[in-house]
Amino acid sequence: MYHIDEFVTANCSSDYSSPPATLTWYINGEQALYGELQPRIEHTIPAHDYNLRRQILQTHFYLNGPRFYNPTRILELKCVAEIENFPTLRRESVLKANLIQDDNLNNQMLLSSGYQNKSSRDLCSQTLLLIFSIIFTTLLHRISS
Repeated sequence: MYHIDEFVTANCSSDYSSPPATLTWYINGEQALYGELQPRIEHTIPAHDYNLRRQILQTHFYLNGPRFYNPTRILELKCVAEIENFPTLRRESVLKANLIQDDNLNNQMLLSSGYQNKSSRDLCSQTLLLIFSIIFTTLLHRISS
């Protein structure tokens, strides 16, 4: 669960592959804006006469604006991984969370009581990272076979 106006950070990463995967974030069905993305990080390792590359892309944004004030009160984060010229190797992972809109009194009570929901958000980020690692490990094995 997230509260409206909270700051969200999520990571998406591929496993090592050649050619490298391209990662794209979608937030509630819309491609993440340039200002909502950190610069892409790439790691390269040599293996069997190939340079295998791993991509990491982070999105960060505040939960405010029209795309978050929807009747379903759902935040949907989707990361799509594609390898150019291999359309069948397209993978995506979706994470959904409930959006809660509190009144000011409730927010003040949460702040004064020291409420933190960081551990569940960290767990979601770790789960998403694990999912993409598993997907691209499988993908790498298929490419090398």
